[in-house]
Amino acid sequence: MRQLLLRLLAIGEFIRNAWHWRKARTFQDLLDINYRDIKKLRDNSDFGGANGDTAWWTKTCAELGLNEVGMLTTLAVLGCRWEEDGIEGRAAVTGFADEEVKDWLDELLYGTSYEMKVLELFGSGSAPEDTVPFPGVPTTRAIVGADDAYLPVGGQQSASEIFWNYPVRLGVAAQLHRRWQVTVFDPQWGESKLFDFLYAATQAVEQENTAS
Repeated sequence: MRQLLLRLLAIGEFIRNAWHWRKARTFQDLLDINYRDIKKLRDNSDFGGANGDTAWWTKTCAELGLNEVGMLTTLAVLGCRWEEDGIEGRAAVTGFADEEVKDWLDELLYGTSYEMKVLELFGSGSAPEDTVPFPGVPTTRAIVGADDAYLPVGGQQSASEIFWNYPVRLGVAAQLHRRWQVTVFDPQWGESKLFDFLYAATQAVEQENTAS
């Protein structure tokens, strides 16, 4: 009975995703929908803003900026250190980008302490048999006495996993699969200025485009 309930919940989630992305006919449409979702979350939340968590606000603004320059962000996490809970986190953002945006990020990060993991998508087929999927960048660990980190971000997704999250038209799916899966992260644990850096970079791009 429990398995049946979980399956029904999963099917319901798939249907909601399909309805949510139904209007997307191009990769740009995916970016636009994602941008509106993140902006709605930011503007309707009491968590950020001038009187709230400025780190969360900056992270969300950086996500909006990345979508504007062409990276479809799927998840972003803050770097943190919670002494009372004995855990610390690593800042990271992951998503999909084309060759131009990937190269822009690569150039942007050159000479900084930040890093980027780039993964190939395997189109509508499956990955080669000898390929071991990248598990993702760990973003949480115990402050003291733990060798293992967990809660990875940016794990390499199969075609079926991507379709489950983005059940879109075949033409849009083909455009999505031509992108790279990229994860930008701070290798250092604890509080990070990664999202301040990314936000400033995307703002500079916007100003440049406006000027031209």
